[in-house]
Amino acid sequence: VKGFDKSMIGMWDIFNVQKTGWSFNVFYLMLLYLFIILISLISHLVLFLLRKLYQPIKQRKKERWIILLHRCQEQGEYAVSISKLRRLKNDISLAAWDEALLDGLSEGVDVNRFLKENSKALISIGLHMKREPVRAYYAWIFSDLEKHGVVLSKDYYKIFILDLRNSDSIYTRENALKAIYWFNETAFLTDAWVTLSHRHLYHSSKLLANDLLEAGGNAEDHAKGLMENYNALEACFRVAVINYLRYEHINTWDKALAGYLQSEESSTDVKCCIIRKLGTSGNADNAGVLLEVLRKNGNAADWEPAAVAASMLRYFPSAETEKGLLESLRSPSWYVRTNAASALVDLGINEEQKHVVLLGNDAYARDALLWALSKKADEKAGRFGRSGKQQEQRRL
Repeated sequence: VKGFDKSMIGMWDIFNVQKTGWSFNVFYLMLLYLFIILISLISHLVLFLLRKLYQPIKQRKKERWIILLHRCQEQGEYAVSISKLRRLKNDISLAAWDEALLDGLSEGVDVNRFLKENSKALISIGLHMKREPVRAYYAWIFSDLEKHGVVLSKDYYKIFILDLRNSDSIYTRENALKAIYWFNETAFLTDAWVTLSHRHLYHSSKLLANDLLEAGGNAEDHAKGLMENYNALEACFRVAVINYLRYEHINTWDKALAGYLQSEESSTDVKCCIIRKLGTSGNADNAGVLLEVLRKNGNAADWEPAAVAASMLRYFPSAETEKGLLESLRSPSWYVRTNAASALVDLGINEEQKHVVLLGNDAYARDALLWALSKKADEKAGRFGRSGKQQEQRRL
């Protein structure tokens, strides 16, 4: 190194490039690596200790709650001091409380009465929680208790609707929504969905419908409340409403849905969902609606509704249906042609109809029909992988 004083002695000589090939940069880089390794070891040690300490802390808190619950049962007095309930301020305390309540429930403790007589304090605690993870856990505990048969006072609804109105956490909103479902109150349900829609927040339509199905309740009342508020809902919630009607086999709203199908305000996702609902309701009057969609959208850029309609028409055998599907084999959309051909084969296309298509001058229509016939032959021979029943379930 130019200017390096070779007369220097001590540790610095080991960094002389000519002697060792090392450089100052390598030395500092090694120090950095050693520092990172040291920090990593310390962090792993801390995590290990925390993990070891967590269970004893939670277990001790749980045992205190169990003792308190049994004392309440013995004395017949379930109201406890607010100071004890204010301990529910972090995840460890909540986990211990939740496990103690479930254990108490299995041991005959009147958990319903405990939650009722302490509802004012517990609601106040829920309304004033600041940390989102704690709020989410608090809502989940109540939804889980309801799932285990605990009946909450309707006053607890205040906590969960506040979470839907103010929370920016998807976990808090999801858990609060589940807790609301288990009240089995249509007014609460519709208020919750409209509240989320007004915030313009996307929510998984699959989760919305599936969680509502799990909670049960009066399906007809829920359907009525949701459909009466249909126009106030965002697209993802509309899809959930339609799916809920389909899963619960509620057909009283088919005419209203057919009207929304013609609306320009309905998104493509909503239209396709309506078509699936109308196609599986078993109402013969819906065939005309689906044929109209097929004719209107079969040659349009917005081809998705026509593709779904072609698939659903397999459940409406008639000469008019076969005519509409044969015409759709000439659609510029591969999906429309393929679904129309598959529906025709399922309906039982006759030899004359086959010859018209296979000997015609439309190569795309011919390919679509040949593919559908080949697929049907493979299904019958058991070569397709899925059974006919599995294929049917997949379409539905």
